Amino acid sequence: MIKRNHTKANFYKDNLWRLMITMSLPGILGMMLISVNALIDAVYVGQLLGEEALAGISLALPLTVLTTALTAMVASGSASVLSRAIGAQDTRKQKQILSVALNLSLISSLLLSIIGYWLADALITFMGGKGAAAGYGVRYYQTLIVGAFFSILGVSSNSLIRAEGKIKRAMMHLSMVLLLNIMATPLFIVSLGMGVAGAALGTIISMGAYTMVNLSYLLSGKASFDAGKLKILWRSEMYGAVLAVGLSALALQVTQFIRQLFIFKSMAHYGTMEDVAFLGAVFRIFMFSVMPVFGMVQAMQPVTGINFGAKNYERSIQSVKVFRTGGFLLLVLICMPSWIFPQMVLSSILPGIPFPDEDIYHFRVVMLCIPCMPLASTGITFFQAIGNSKMAGLLPIMRNVLLFVPVVLAWPYYAGKSGIYYTICAENIAFSAIVLFFTWYEFKKLRQKVVVTNA
Repeated sequence: MIKRNHTKANFYKDNLWRLMITMSLPGILGMMLISVNALIDAVYVGQLLGEEALAGISLALPLTVLTTALTAMVASGSASVLSRAIGAQDTRKQKQILSVALNLSLISSLLLSIIGYWLADALITFMGGKGAAAGYGVRYYQTLIVGAFFSILGVSSNSLIRAEGKIKRAMMHLSMVLLLNIMATPLFIVSLGMGVAGAALGTIISMGAYTMVNLSYLLSGKASFDAGKLKILWRSEMYGAVLAVGLSALALQVTQFIRQLFIFKSMAHYGTMEDVAFLGAVFRIFMFSVMPVFGMVQAMQPVTGINFGAKNYERSIQSVKVFRTGGFLLLVLICMPSWIFPQMVLSSILPGIPFPDEDIYHFRVVMLCIPCMPLASTGITFFQAIGNSKMAGLLPIMRNVLLFVPVVLAWPYYAGKSGIYYTICAENIAFSAIVLFFTWYEFKKLRQKVVVTNA
């Protein structure tokens, strides 16, 4: 007997604008909690340990993208398969998806933890780490990478909750993590004298709790789909289905790692460790600002994927357009404080520092490109949701090879550190326009498919 719930009917019938608002609000709040969680280490380290320690964990920031990449692979692939399985009423895939996510999380995190811990010193040095800042970066990253399993499985299991449409519940689980991390991190840093390693340990413990809460819900029978039982699946076509989409998400995150690698390496070359610390602060504020749109596209994914699985192609297309427009308008509002009061916003990360006019200008340049980002994020999520792994993976690779790397190598060479900030802004705008074109072309193909089917 097929298990149904009210969220499924909502995906098929509700007004898309109303659906976007009702689903996006908990999704946005959830992503804001994630961004706050990411900011916790920077805020506590900057406030309690100083600028040099902040520079150290900023050097480790691009390396954490490796964990994020494997997390995206498992989470995005699993969520896409589950949403389409719900739309197609395929109960066999629904019962296997959690076990597949668990197995992939275990294998990927084991490899990452061993390699990352062993190479931490070389990686931080490669990122441009020097002196005490490098030591802070190594200690932070080595501690953080040990808990990669909880990060990957925690986010992946939560993505299955979002994929069934229960965005509010997924957000509630995430809020528990934030509260735990807020309480644990200063305790480990100061009270137990662990320094930057304490900041990483606070994250690990909170992600472990996150994993347990998600698994408890999925295995309790409260989910709208039958998650089955956790088991080792030695052979299953589900691995291929998850990885087909998941590898495109991994490619997206790997290209993000390459981008951050080039950016921070360039800043270490053209600037000082103070410039690296400032860039780290800008990056964290940048990510904090765009996180709400990631919450929106996560809410979009089940709407698009379930309707696509049910062969309701036009509704899938319209969902992308609605979420894209809503994301643009939201980011304009979010960016206004950074555009109008940049000194105040920057001081939340680096307190007591009088920022020169040049730094304020660079910050505004980076923040200028943010409202265009829903054009790219909704497009990539659309390709993932419908299982078009080729386009979802190819676009990020093309972005780096043909667009970002040539620009970030050339522009700072002529403009110094200012060229790094110009590159971030111009490249994001250009990539958004490219994704918009390919998304439009895919819409056209789907509509032609509908015409042929109805003929």
